[in-house]
Amino acid sequence: MKNYRLIAAFFVFILLLVPIGFRRYFAALLDGEIQSHVLHFHVIVMTIWCLMLIAQPILINIKQHNFHRMLGKASYWLVPIIILSIWLVIRHSFFRMEEHLTLEDNLAQIFFPFSQMILFGGFYSLAILNKTKPPVHMRYIIVSSVSLLGPTIGRINFSSAGLGSIDMDLWVMNLTLIGFIIYDQLKKLKSQPYYIGLMTYALMNWAYYSFSSTELWQIAARKLLVL
Repeated sequence: MKNYRLIAAFFVFILLLVPIGFRRYFAALLDGEIQSHVLHFHVIVMTIWCLMLIAQPILINIKQHNFHRMLGKASYWLVPIIILSIWLVIRHSFFRMEEHLTLEDNLAQIFFPFSQMILFGGFYSLAILNKTKPPVHMRYIIVSSVSLLGPTIGRINFSSAGLGSIDMDLWVMNLTLIGFIIYDQLKKLKSQPYYIGLMTYALMNWAYYSFSSTELWQIAARKLLVL
């Protein structure tokens, strides 16, 4: 971990992006507007996850390994709850957009958050499978956390910067992984999890453009949403 002593700062950055990406939610909350309990539930569990991400490397740095392991075991319960909350938000978004989108476009738009849910759960699972290999474990946790950038960045309006036509969420996730790869190469560290992550994210990004509007996805999405 000596080469990643400041990794907690990366997780702090993710946490700080949340009120920016979800500014409408927090603005409505401050105004006292009634919102879906699904959104409250999602924001709470995701905030807990971000705080856990920040705490874990700090605990390692101050040699509180027992507390680190305790939090790690707590994540076995938290992550399934997070995945449930993401799924509930996907359903909430779908039914909220029924009046604004055609059924085909509405089913297509849930592909991206669904793929991020799969990436998060999949790479977290790889991190747990490699928990006895700290460098690999840590990198897979980072890769899984990059998926959190997608929904957050996707809600930020970059039009004022002339980037409104660019899918910044996809670019930020991929460039973040490339940045970690470059860092590891400069430090002469093994970065296989980042390569695997980058290839998987790139594949999901390709599928977002090429697969989300296909009949196969439309049928699968209807079954997933029990339509």
